[in-house]
Amino acid sequence: MAWARMNMSPNDIADVSGVAYTYLLNGNSPRANWTRLFRPGERVRLRFINGSSMTLFDVRIPGLSMTVVQADDGNDVEPVEVDEFRMGLQRLMTW
Repeated sequence: MAWARMNMSPNDIADVSGVAYTYLLNGNSPRANWTRLFRPGERVRLRFINGSSMTLFDVRIPGLSMTVVQADDGNDVEPVEVDEFRMGLQRLMTW
C-alpha cells in the first residue's frame, strides 16, 4: 500500500508543455533562429535525436515529404516516404 501511494498522479504532469522544453538545433537555441539555404531539389539528410521523456512529438516540415531510412540508434529500415513522423517515449510504463 505504501508503494502505491508513492506513484505519481496523472495530474502531476499537467504543467508540462512545449513551453517547458528547449532543444538545440546544431548547438543553437530557438532564439538564434538557425537557418540554412538549400537549392531546390537538393537532398538533405537530417538526424533527429529523441529528446523526449514523457511527451510525444510529431515532426513535419510544411510543404515537404521526408523519407525515413533509419530508426532507433541508426538501424536501417526499408525507406518509406512520410509527411510526418512521431517520436517520443522510450519506455512506456504501466501502473
